[in-house]
Amino acid sequence: MTARDTVEQALALAHSAVAARRGQALEPVLDALIAIARDGDIEQYRDVDRLLEAELIASSRYAEVRDGLHTALACAEPRAEKRIVAHIERRLGAAHDMSGDDVTALDWLERSREHFAEANDREGLARVTSSLGVLWARRGNLVEARSLLEDALRVTDSLAAPLEGARVRANLGYVYLLQQEYPRARQVLEESLAVTEPLKHSLQIIALLNLTRIDLAEGCTAATRRRLDHLERLLGDGSSFARMEHELLRGLLALQEGRADEAVRILRGGIVMAERHDARREQYELWEALAEALEAAGDPAQALTALRRAHDIDVSLRREQAVVQAATARERRAAQRAREQADAARASESVLRETLARLERAQEDLHRVNDEKDALLAELRRQTREDPLTRLLNRRALDDELERECTRAARHGRPLTLALLDLDDFKQINDRHSHATGDRALVVIANCLSAARRASDVLARLGGEEFVLLLPETSAPQALQICERIRASIANQRWATLSIRPLTVSIGIVQLREGEGAAEFIRRADRAMYVAKQRGKNRIEVEPPST
Repeated sequence: MTARDTVEQALALAHSAVAARRGQALEPVLDALIAIARDGDIEQYRDVDRLLEAELIASSRYAEVRDGLHTALACAEPRAEKRIVAHIERRLGAAHDMSGDDVTALDWLERSREHFAEANDREGLARVTSSLGVLWARRGNLVEARSLLEDALRVTDSLAAPLEGARVRANLGYVYLLQQEYPRARQVLEESLAVTEPLKHSLQIIALLNLTRIDLAEGCTAATRRRLDHLERLLGDGSSFARMEHELLRGLLALQEGRADEAVRILRGGIVMAERHDARREQYELWEALAEALEAAGDPAQALTALRRAHDIDVSLRREQAVVQAATARERRAAQRAREQADAARASESVLRETLARLERAQEDLHRVNDEKDALLAELRRQTREDPLTRLLNRRALDDELERECTRAARHGRPLTLALLDLDDFKQINDRHSHATGDRALVVIANCLSAARRASDVLARLGGEEFVLLLPETSAPQALQICERIRASIANQRWATLSIRPLTVSIGIVQLREGEGAAEFIRRADRAMYVAKQRGKNRIEVEPPST
């Protein structure tokens, strides 16, 4: 049997396996891919790549595909067909990205981009540029993501490649959505849908999910419900990641419509699915939404637990990216260069001298990677103490500061006062204007508080619309003067830019008692704040000192 016959046979087996048991045919598809990488041509590779994409969408087995892709790459690299190498590298980048390793994914996608450019494959170049845009969007760099995707769109439109253009438009719509440019996002997503829906292509699900997010953000609940019903019919037993997104949007819709208990049930189901697939990015979004639903359902204790779970997942993801992933890809490539250079050194003295010089450069690369890792670790330590929305201290950092200040006040017999501030009727802002408007309002409030605090004071976001101001060397009467200025500042704040009614704040003030722990200290402040709420809101209650 010739090499060509072997490739054709492997490809035929892959087709029949996917047709018979999609979602369970990864092994024969990878076997065909490896055979094509060794002896096939680019058209055969494109054929098997479509099968691989369908199989991954059905099974979500992204982590399991990487070993097979590395084997295929080792077979393809000695050949002159750079396009196959570039396609395998692009697929490796996607596999690492969907497995949560976006730094290694970035390395592979950049290598793929270089090889597509060398092969003058403009369609492949547009596709990998689009993938890079999505990856940068996930990493939070929306400016870079937008630039890459708009470049990719210009290329696909110039090539008159409608399906690839629809893929880029679906990704670009996601970035516009993140930037809250809803009209532009809706336009490109509808254009993507117009191409993919008649073909029943899986890209239509991406476009529909993002269009549903826009409808939800704009408060179009009827349109959101229609799209979710449509997606339910399309998804069936399809992509697990798409189903997780679907459950998240169903939960958010239920919450927006005031069905908090139903939202809790839906989001818990989505979390079970995400945990089963170890999809931690999706777990983070679902836990965060669940916290909001639990709070709306009147269960603040469980809401706080859910919020902490979301925070722990976020910290874990950041830590892995910062400590492990940032070094992994560069160190592998540096080690590979070192091995190649060591082999060349044995050939001749002149090659040895060149190899030593390259090894020194590789060592410098490793030092640079370590410096970057140290910088990322420092950033990680900052992020674990900081509330990502308001940039104030978070609950974990507050607990540390509270313990420290309570100990210091008790040791030296100095006064320590705590003020707990809660925005009045803040839920109405989220319900009437959207959570994005509510988030912007919280940032304005945080800026007001920061402007009023003294250098020695500790300011933190406790969670939701609650803030804590810890005032060392300050008695309760002194704290009352400071908090009255804060209350008046918030009440007089202009909100025209957000088109919302003026906000007010209720504040509870307590002074640390002898022998009192941090937990009881903050509980007393919370009780004082609720008294302020009960007595009409937009006021301050000071708990009288113990006698």
